[in-house]
Amino acid sequence: MEDGGFHLHKWHSNVAELDEPQTIEDDAVPSQASLTYPVLEGETSPQETKILGVPWIKTEDKLSIGFMKPLGSVGEGPLTKRKMLSAVNSVYDLLGIAAPVIITGKILYGEACLRKLKWDEEVPSDIQRSWDKWLKGMENCPCLTVPRSVVDRDVTRIVLHGFSDASNLAISVAIYALAYHAAEPVHQNLLVAKSRIAPRDLSIPRLELIAAHTLSRLMNHVKEVLQGQPVEEYHCWVDSTTVLYWIKGIGTWTQFVRNRTRAIQEKGYLKWHHVPTSDNSSDQGSRGAEPRKLGELWFRGPIWLSNPDKWSQQH
Repeated sequence: MEDGGFHLHKWHSNVAELDEPQTIEDDAVPSQASLTYPVLEGETSPQETKILGVPWIKTEDKLSIGFMKPLGSVGEGPLTKRKMLSAVNSVYDLLGIAAPVIITGKILYGEACLRKLKWDEEVPSDIQRSWDKWLKGMENCPCLTVPRSVVDRDVTRIVLHGFSDASNLAISVAIYALAYHAAEPVHQNLLVAKSRIAPRDLSIPRLELIAAHTLSRLMNHVKEVLQGQPVEEYHCWVDSTTVLYWIKGIGTWTQFVRNRTRAIQEKGYLKWHHVPTSDNSSDQGSRGAEPRKLGELWFRGPIWLSNPDKWSQQH
């Protein structure tokens, strides 16, 4: 860059030496101009910054999702639909790390909409109690953190596993990356997730099919983004045997089923399997959970993922 006449400055790095202040006229105290990193509004320290709007803890090389904005956006006065929507939208979660937490707020907001409340009308007491419980859960665990990188050096191959689940409340999918290395253990981490409100007046099998269709679309998007990476296999897991039969072409179909299974089958590189509900990582995303109750299953996925020999034995 310098050889081309461009002076590179204001960068962020998780390498401490690269974040040292530049030497400018031998200033004893680093000035704003001598800093290698840009100081962003709201940063508490040079070790915390943002990547595409997502907080990044450089010293630990972790991404974090904070819940302080929802706690502060409600403010004084009665709870209304306007305040609920503001609180839900105040969490910027690009990768869906906190999807099971945020979906609870969306479900409560959806309930307020179903009751046809006005924007500034106080919500009923039952919604207020559930909302206060949701905020209390985030107050007890004000942030979630995950490793920024799901691979390490000398990665030999990557295998992606996606899980889908649905309930009467919400639909959720989660994709995990298994990174195999030449001389290190397998790295197994959450890559991306997504949750949304379930359509009304649909049976559970149809909602499960919508979830599977959503997973296939998200997996296809991840496949396009990771072009050039050593991704060898794409596995999808559902806990509904009915949906698995539909995807594999077993039985007669209605138009609703036919349209979605056809879109899933067009992605022939996807391999579909059955998983027990107890091992389905996306189960919490379709029902909601407090931050401190997410646990390893959400962030890592089932422990047997890295051992394909156990798949046939357990599933």
